[in-house]
Parts: sequence; C-alpha cells; structure tokens
Amino acid sequence: MLLLTRSDVRKAVTMAEAIGAAGAGLAAYSSGNAKVPVRTPVETSTGIGLFMPGLVQGYGAFGIKIVSVFAGNPRRGLPTVTALMVLNDVETGEPLAAMEASYLTALRTGAAAGVAARHLARADSRVVVIFGAGAQARMQLLGIAAVRQISRVDVFDVDASAAEGFAGEMGAETGISIGWGVAGPGSSEQECIAASITEADVIITATTSKTPVFDGMLVKPGTHVTGIGSYAPDMQELDEYLVSHADLFFCDTREGAWAEAGDLLKPLSNGLITRERVTGEVGELVLGRVAGRTNDQQITVYKGVGLAALDLVAAKLVYDRARERKMGIDIDMLA
Repeated sequence: MLLLTRSDVRKAVTMAEAIGAAGAGLAAYSSGNAKVPVRTPVETSTGIGLFMPGLVQGYGAFGIKIVSVFAGNPRRGLPTVTALMVLNDVETGEPLAAMEASYLTALRTGAAAGVAARHLARADSRVVVIFGAGAQARMQLLGIAAVRQISRVDVFDVDASAAEGFAGEMGAETGISIGWGVAGPGSSEQECIAASITEADVIITATTSKTPVFDGMLVKPGTHVTGIGSYAPDMQELDEYLVSHADLFFCDTREGAWAEAGDLLKPLSNGLITRERVTGEVGELVLGRVAGRTNDQQITVYKGVGLAALDLVAAKLVYDRARERKMGIDIDMLA
C-alpha cells in the first residue's frame, strides 16, 4: 500500500488535471455509474466524523474518505479539520493507498466548481469576489482561474489577517491583483462588500457561516455564484432572494443538496422555493442532458455540498500519478 502525505498529493496533480477528473466523476454520478451513499456523520463528545464511501464504476475508483471536524483542536495545536482517504483495488478490495485528504478535499472542491464555472460563468468573466480566506477559498480561486481569465479578485474574511495573508500569498502564486477586506457587520465593511458585489462577474462563498454573507439583490445580471462552504441544514451562505430568483441553479448532487444544504432547505421551509428550484446537476451539464447558460444576462448558481465520487476520482488520479513518479512510501500491510 502506498502512503501519500499532503506534500505528495499537492505535487501529484495540477488543478487542470483535477478539473478533468472532477468532470468525469460528476458525469459518472449523474449517469448512475457511481455508488455514493449520503455521508454518514458520527458525533463524539468533542467533534464529528464524516464517513464517505463510494465506487465510481469504469474509473477504477473505490474507497472511503474519513473527515474529522473538531472545533477545539486549535487549542491543542491541531487543525480543526483532518481527513484520510483510503483507496482500494476495485477488483480485489486490496488497499492501494492511504493519503492525506484535507488538501485532496479542497482540490476536488475547487475542481468541481471549475467544471461548473466552465459551463455557467460568462466567457468574459474577469472580476471575482471571494468570501472566506481558508484552504477551500484558495482552491476555489485556482479552479476559476483555470477556466476563466481572471484579472481582479476581492477577498473578504471575518479575520483581517487571514484575508490579508490570502491576498499576498495567492496574488504571488497566481499573478492576479487581489484586494482584501473584513467581512463584518459594520457599515463601512458592508459598504465595501456591496461595492465589490455590484462589480463581480463571479462570487464565491467558502465559509462556515450560518447566515447569508452578502445581499443577493446586489448581484448584477450575468453573474455566476458558487457556494461551497455550507454543508449542513443550519448553515447558510446564500440568501433566500438569490436562491429563489437566480435564473439557473445547479448542484453537485440533488440528493445531497436537499439533505444537507441550508441554502436550499431554509427557503424551502419558508415556502419561497419548491424542489423544482434545482435546474440540474453539474454532471448533467457535462453529459449535455441539461442546458447551462444561454445568454449573458442570466444569474447562475452552483451549490456544492460534497460528493464521494469527486474524492474517489481525484484520489485515483493522485495514486496513478504518484505511482508513475515513484512518490510516497510503499508498505506491506501483511508483513
């Protein structure tokens, strides 16, 4: 079995390669060629574990991702979120690899959003606004930059140092001009956010907020919105106006979105939308079964809640590349 660290995973594949794999995974899921039960949560006294097994048929991707979210970990000098991906041989069940999966998760999430943006964002999109300045936000920027020629980014976070750090680090990595601000309740902060929203071609939310992070009424025609931070019924990044009025609303998985996305469940419970609100899955866009953007005035939304098929195809790609390049540490599990 091959052991792969975060550094190995990072070096193994590019965002462009990950976007290709994500498109295949989303298409496999929407065509019924993936077996991915809704993730199973198991709570402990101090945190929660999320277990995401699955199989992507025809891709040779079979295994499970285990994610742990323990809010008190920073006090112990540990990350809040840790994750492990175990990839198995689809023919024999033999464990092929165990790899660090926090980076893998951010990579496949950014890649899936890149697939959605390729179909839904205007071709001339240049200005991006991002809420959140963590690992997911970084991969979201790389994902959109891989499919559109982005020239300006504004990033907002409740932590000013995080936003400033994001602007410096990602600006240097991408060569894109990145401004930053604080996502706070004050009038000056809200005025700054509102000004950015009205100029945005793409808006990305990558937070754990339980309340909407911007006013959907400010979104200009033609904007594409990606919401990937909220993953539970009590979380909400996108407001009810945007969700109910967007021209097109796509998700990675209908089943998962209606089970977990507070962005949909809250307006549903308030009678503002029905389950017909979801236009389709991104995999259906990839397969050509559902039409995406048809004009430059449409406001489009992609809501991602996470899908084991994405983890599996990304992990299989990482494993294949790592084998080719002789990366990682080989161990004999039966020794």
